[in-house]
Parts: sequence; structure tokens; C-alpha cells
Amino acid sequence: MRISNVFLFFCLLMAFLSVTKVVSGTDRIVNSDIILSGFETMVMEQGKHNVRPEFRVKNTGGRTYVKVKIIYDQPTGLDRFGKKKYVYFERSLFNYTSLEPGEEKTLHGYMTLKTSLKQKEITYASKCWFEFADNEGNLYRSPNHKLKEFVRVIPYREDIVLLDYRPVELERGQDKVYPELRVKNRGKETYTAVLLKFDKPLGKYETGRLDSLYIYTYRSRKLSLKPGEEVTLDPARHPATYIKARNSQALGNYSVKYWFFFVDSRGCEYVSPKKEIKEFARVKRRKKDF
Repeated sequence: MRISNVFLFFCLLMAFLSVTKVVSGTDRIVNSDIILSGFETMVMEQGKHNVRPEFRVKNTGGRTYVKVKIIYDQPTGLDRFGKKKYVYFERSLFNYTSLEPGEEKTLHGYMTLKTSLKQKEITYASKCWFEFADNEGNLYRSPNHKLKEFVRVIPYREDIVLLDYRPVELERGQDKVYPELRVKNRGKETYTAVLLKFDKPLGKYETGRLDSLYIYTYRSRKLSLKPGEEVTLDPARHPATYIKARNSQALGNYSVKYWFFFVDSRGCEYVSPKKEIKEFARVKRRKKDF
């Protein structure tokens, strides 16, 4: 008799769990009322940052749910050698909402995504689920939704370019010499916070020892470029760059590597690959040294 009671209790417990499905390790109950009603594969260029996925979410149940948020795994894909690759998580920005019965909304992802300039040009998959609560304080989560084509990576965006450049000459000890830098937006949309960045310009002493010029850019100043617009960077208005030579600076030619940072209207950020100007600056002796 005692064994029968234990068996009956076990059967009732299993029946209860089959309906409510309490999630292991949490107090959340699996609930299928909140569903993923729409999602489009995100196309991300190499070197693209601060990208927030958008999901369509719907309440198919008969009651109101609050604190609805979406969570997803880090996107993964396989390269041609079968090696697993990842799209990076960048920042956490939880976006909560509430949903009335039958209501459908757009919900932004809780983590922004970032690709490197060497990101593999493949399709990355993920899975997502929802966490939410009702007005009585009960906590729920949805079953997992597979996202087989979550992110597709394509080559980097090179809309912002540096036009023809003429080397600048400066004497030893000369300060705040501004190279003439002309940039252009050859893309189809307006970009804000356009910034031309540089590594240290490198030259050599006669002995072969490397030397570098001091270089500084006014990054606090903002530059916006409309499609087709080109601008010569003005030190008084733009994020212009100047160079400075020490009294003992190595004479001769200096090369430099540069790249662009820019932001689109959606707040997505881009970086371009580094390129080299082989004849960026030429240092010569001061006139009084002759």
C-alpha cells in the first residue's frame, strides 16, 4: 500500500512537471505564450560595431505579461575548415517591455554585436528565448527559438576615403604643422562623427634606428559628411591633425598608417582597414643650422 502511494505521488509530480516544466536551476516556468513572430537576418560588414538586433515579439496568451526581454547566445558559425567562429558581444543594454494579450511589438536585443576587420565572411547562427513575468509576480521563460541565419558577414565598408595627399615638410623643432587632408564620403548615406585616425609616423636615422613624429588629432570636434561630400579638414572647425618634430628628430621621409572611424544614422559604428601613406612628412634641418 505504501509503495502504491509513493508511485501515485510520483506520477502526479511528473504530470505536473509536464505541464509547467520548471526550468532547472531557476524559478522560471516554461511558458509558450510569448513567441518570436518575426526576425530578419542581420547583414554586418567587417569592422562594424554597436549593432542591436531587432525582433518581432507577440503575446499569444490570454493575460498581460511584464518585464519581457529577449536573450540570445553568442552567434557562431563554421569556416571552410570546420573551425568554429564567433561574432563578438560588445555591450549589455537590456530592453524590457510589456505585452497585452494579442499585442505584438519590436524588441531590441540585450547585447550589441561587433565584428572585427578579419571576421570570416560566413553566416552565423544563434538561439534565443524570452524571459517575462505576470502581474502576480510569477516568472516565466519561453522555449528556445533557433536562429539558423542570425548574422551574415560581408566585406568592410569603405565609404569614407582619403583623397590625394601631398607630403608636408617641417623643420626640426617645428610645432603644430597641419597636413592638408581631404576626405570624401563616396557612400549613399550621411555619416556623423567621421574621424581620421593615425598611427605614429615612422622614419629612420642614418644608423637605421627608427624614430617617430608626434601626432595629435582634435577628436572632440565632430565632422558629418553627406553622400558625395568632400572636405579639406580645417583646424579651426574639424577634427584636424597636426604633427610636431623634436630638435633631434631624424631627418628625411616619414611614412604613416591611417584608418577611418564613422557612424551611420542608426548609431552603428564602422572602422576601415589601415592603409599606408609612404611619403607622409619630410623632416629637414632648421635654416639656422646651415
